[in-house]
Amino acid sequence: MGNCLQSLGFEVSYQPVRLSGQRHLNVIGYLGEGRWPMGFLTHTDTVPPTPKEAWTSTGGRPWSPVIKGRYLYGLGVADVKSDLAAKLAAFSRINANELKRPIAMFATCAEETGLQGAKALAQKAGLQKPAELWVGEPSELRLVTRHKGYLVVEVELKLRHRPKVRKGRRIVFRGKTAHSATPHLGQNALVAALEFLTKTWGRSPQTEVLEVQAGTVANKVPERCELVLGEAGSHGLPLRDLMDWLRDYEARAKRLKRRVSSAFDPPQLSITPTRLRVNGHRLVLTLDHRLMPGQRAEDYLLLMEQSLEEYFKPARFRLKVERNNPALSTASNESIVRSGKRVLREMDLDEPPATKPTCTEAGILAEAWRIPAVVFGPGKSTGNIHRPNERTGLKQIYQAAQFYEKIIRAGSRGT
Repeated sequence: MGNCLQSLGFEVSYQPVRLSGQRHLNVIGYLGEGRWPMGFLTHTDTVPPTPKEAWTSTGGRPWSPVIKGRYLYGLGVADVKSDLAAKLAAFSRINANELKRPIAMFATCAEETGLQGAKALAQKAGLQKPAELWVGEPSELRLVTRHKGYLVVEVELKLRHRPKVRKGRRIVFRGKTAHSATPHLGQNALVAALEFLTKTWGRSPQTEVLEVQAGTVANKVPERCELVLGEAGSHGLPLRDLMDWLRDYEARAKRLKRRVSSAFDPPQLSITPTRLRVNGHRLVLTLDHRLMPGQRAEDYLLLMEQSLEEYFKPARFRLKVERNNPALSTASNESIVRSGKRVLREMDLDEPPATKPTCTEAGILAEAWRIPAVVFGPGKSTGNIHRPNERTGLKQIYQAAQFYEKIIRAGSRGT
């Protein structure tokens, strides 16, 4: 990536980012002279390809892109290699001497593992910050000016007694997985199991839960939940108190700084239990929050702690924040939005700003650098990325390159 930018005339530097003992790199490039460059950003990593044999469009080789008909197939072609290719194509058509304003290009690492590259970039000292930022993500060439924030919290409860599972009735609940940003598109097996327990305890209050296992990752609606039920006196798990607390917390959270917008789907805050498991002498529940713009993670963490103290002694619980990524809200009168809409109008493309239920690097850097940001790129997200046979239409890739070239030639600040 650095060599490619250098071949286009960029001055390139690298920011090492160490994660889990491994060294990654952010690539930073500048083209042209002057202050307050136009900023462009695209992440360079992808999710792992699983399973490879499911990549029928590429002959089982997800890293080998294939053009079939009007589409490009391959791992990351929508998320987000096509956007990167479109930016590089636009840069190749620009001479530094023609620039009204300089260009800053950021190629970030580790986006798929918690936006770690963008978080490191936000903290880099001495960086020449851009005046505004175009962040690459598949948006089907829509200007995304608002997206939700992301808060993931693990609630750990200390167990006085670890149930010994010798005999018990094993029950498996099955649902339908979905991205936790759109939980209404799935069927939560964990929620179904908790509802079953509520009914069971109404009929047979002596029943205890000896074992529970639900969910695999924080950002997916769990499609499977397994319970082991036993009789009273077997030191069951404290699920009754946990369920009472969860219902109470969700009700309070949805009243706190209530924000509703039909532009989002779902139109308000969503709180989804995505994992529940026994880990040694601890019961661990993972809660996925999708915060509306204007809702602060700190407020929900405080509410969570205060409400837990009403149900459990402070020494019995612990909160661990896994993810905390801010929302994005860029005003429609910002110059980056106005110029983007104007260029889309010239290209006869859809210009009204859009929203996104998931978070992106734009939220982090817009907040850290105090600049307006817009998410934009070719390709479809929902039902396409993070799965085999990912694809992007060739026409959209060409149009994205044309869009970026027009934005650069116009110079977006103050126009």
